[in-house]
Amino acid sequence: MLIRTLTKKERESVYYDRILTDVPPNEIKTFPYLESLLLQGVYRCLGLFDGARLMGYAYFSCLPDEQIEILDFFAVCAENRDIGVGGVFLRLLTDMERGVHVPVGEVEDPDYAEGEEKKTRVRRIAFYERNGWHDTGVRCVLGHFITRIFSPESPPADGVRDALRKIYLATYGEDWLKNKIRIL
Repeated sequence: MLIRTLTKKERESVYYDRILTDVPPNEIKTFPYLESLLLQGVYRCLGLFDGARLMGYAYFSCLPDEQIEILDFFAVCAENRDIGVGGVFLRLLTDMERGVHVPVGEVEDPDYAEGEEKKTRVRRIAFYERNGWHDTGVRCVLGHFITRIFSPESPPADGVRDALRKIYLATYGEDWLKNKIRIL
């Protein structure tokens, strides 16, 4: 399996055929907006391929001069789930980024959920931990979601907070950063 940058045609296909069904509606950015972030150099779109077959995708919010980057979307295509592809993909991404970027991921905090949603959040955390990622101790309030920040490395919490502020500012703008995002 190989990870590579998605072409525009592939990004469009992933967006309309995958993201719109894989990602909760309140977390979806529009395709033109994602493309504008890509053109600004603050977004990267990668795919995991087995030959020509797309197995999964990972989208990062990033800044050219910032080592830390946010794993914005990470998903395995539905037909490839529950067979270990997600773990392989995350470990390949981690290895690929080592020494170049420090990926961090936002995982919704299970302490603020009940029932099936709580089970889903606990399962996501277990997935990251199983694949060598750990809780950095940093928390974010994104709109009405409280997230825990995970990483395969151990960046200093203050460095993570500073990088998140910069990336959120570039991605969402000052109004969002001031009014809808809190980094704890």
